[in-house]
Amino acid sequence: MMRRLWVRIAVVVVALSAATALVDVPTVVGPHKGDEATFVAMALSLAHDGDLKYTSEDFDRFTALYGRGPEGVFLRRGYDVDVRLQAAWPPVELVREPVPVEQGLDYSKSFAFAVFAAPFVAVFGLSGILLMNTLLLLAVAACSVAFARARCGPVAGTIIGLAFWGATVVPVYLIWLTPEILNIALVGGGLFFWLYKEVAPPTAWAGWRAPWTDWMAAFLIGIATFSKPPNAVFIAPMACLFLYRRQWRAGLLAGALFLLGSAGNFGLNGLVTGDFNYQGGDRKSFYTSFPFDGTGYTYDSLTQTMATDDAETDVHLAPNRLRAMLPSNILYFFFGQYAGLFPFFFPGAAILVVFLWRWREATLWQWLLLLACGGGALVLLILTPNSWSGGGGPVGNRYFISLYPALLFLLPTGLRVWSAAAIALVGLICMGPVIARPAQMSQEPWRIGEQWPMRMLPVELTLLNDSPVRLLPSRGRIPFHINAFVLMYYMDGHSYSPEPAGGIPGAPPDGFWIAGDRTARIGLRSNTPLTSVTFTLWSREPNEFTVGMQGRSASLRLAAGQTGTLRLIPGDPVYIGGSYAYVWTMTTTAGFVPAETDEGSTDTRSLGVFVKPVFETEPAPGQSSAPVSTPSGVSRP
Repeated sequence: MMRRLWVRIAVVVVALSAATALVDVPTVVGPHKGDEATFVAMALSLAHDGDLKYTSEDFDRFTALYGRGPEGVFLRRGYDVDVRLQAAWPPVELVREPVPVEQGLDYSKSFAFAVFAAPFVAVFGLSGILLMNTLLLLAVAACSVAFARARCGPVAGTIIGLAFWGATVVPVYLIWLTPEILNIALVGGGLFFWLYKEVAPPTAWAGWRAPWTDWMAAFLIGIATFSKPPNAVFIAPMACLFLYRRQWRAGLLAGALFLLGSAGNFGLNGLVTGDFNYQGGDRKSFYTSFPFDGTGYTYDSLTQTMATDDAETDVHLAPNRLRAMLPSNILYFFFGQYAGLFPFFFPGAAILVVFLWRWREATLWQWLLLLACGGGALVLLILTPNSWSGGGGPVGNRYFISLYPALLFLLPTGLRVWSAAAIALVGLICMGPVIARPAQMSQEPWRIGEQWPMRMLPVELTLLNDSPVRLLPSRGRIPFHINAFVLMYYMDGHSYSPEPAGGIPGAPPDGFWIAGDRTARIGLRSNTPLTSVTFTLWSREPNEFTVGMQGRSASLRLAAGQTGTLRLIPGDPVYIGGSYAYVWTMTTTAGFVPAETDEGSTDTRSLGVFVKPVFETEPAPGQSSAPVSTPSGVSRP
């Protein structure tokens, strides 16, 4: 039986290898996104040069593959480290000597991904990373199915074990050439090695109950910690269980292996690069121009550094800031339209709900795991309150994705088949359109919020400046200034950029159009809270315009060609650190297409109501607030 299992695994690996070898990654996956440039360049360097130094060969190799430079690559100045023994404290001294930048630069990311990916890249090229991601996800899915079957039986366990990954945003990251899938596999595999013995049936292989499983788990979590330090939270529940069961010797060995995988790799990074923190020191990110690109541009040409030695805890832990942002972030963490746990990771969220509903049945190790996972998520919300989803407009919550495997192990016993099927179905309803077009959604993640049911969920106002719409210059951080300066973020395609009435006769100047018979949502940032907004409205067709803003709403009927004014006092804003955020919802009931009604027009937009907002803000210290002079009501032109 074991031989047949290995034969099946070999067949799957060969088939996947043949399929991925035919993939032209730059064409299929599209331009690199997020931190892909750094991780791809590192894997290529290790596979072809046997080192992790960025040189002219690395630049040429990258441009030959992509036809462009490594946009966003993180580099840092390298150091030669001399280890010296001395008859003083400390007995070992590390002396750093800077390496001339002409000899090469160091990559400023964890080398864990490059080490795993290099053998695949050496054989299959860039498509080898896709193969690695696929094999890793299949392996962790097999572990999930085995655990779920032990808890819920063969049918329900198989459904929930597969849906836990397949009915979420995770498959999208198969085409990301970054460590997300690796981190999932390290954490998920580590937790499986640790906890499967707790639920394994009597017929399971006896080796699953041996001490080596704990040691393997600790080592994998150690590597995951080196790859992404927040993953260190998962060693805490292991340590607590060892202490509770008085397993001193096994616990000490597991702790040593965790340190080998984590601190050992940080130490190796320090010996190789001269800095234990791969994101610290003289760290820079390059766009458009790059060292060794043949233009004479050098590392020193960019003067701004991007080290992450300081988490700015004094700022983020300030009581006023914490009280203002944390409640909103907790809501967004669970239900946000771009990064919420429930829409993007529904099977895990459902397991969490069932676990809490049946909390009396929970085991000690499940409670410890929940505390670790919840604590890790809370740290993200506190220390990165404006970028806890990953920054740069990712698909879903990229920072949480390596904590997500923990939710599987909260699975109670006896989940029924229909419950498992319902969880899988809801997850696919939420994520099916996303995972069906992974390349498009990775390049255009703002489209996710335009789809049902995402558009029914709240906009993450604390993440406005890092929301996916920022990737589209015409929709993110649009300045608008009449009597107060605000920044607007178009959360869907139902509103258009500010313009002087779009050339439509009779419309007021300096505003923007809301599409016909649509509801538009616009994020808004202001340096001071808004006390009121007065809207001057115009519509060519008979229309009803409704506006909502932070729980307050107002509406106005407009006759054809009519101009009207409407005043709204918004509800309380969300404080996002230095500014105040709101969400507008604006609804129209009718519209027209100029290209179909106006001779010579080429404007194919559906236009409903033209909106000119005038903002009234709280006065700055020492200033008085001018009243809004435009009364509510309707006036005919």
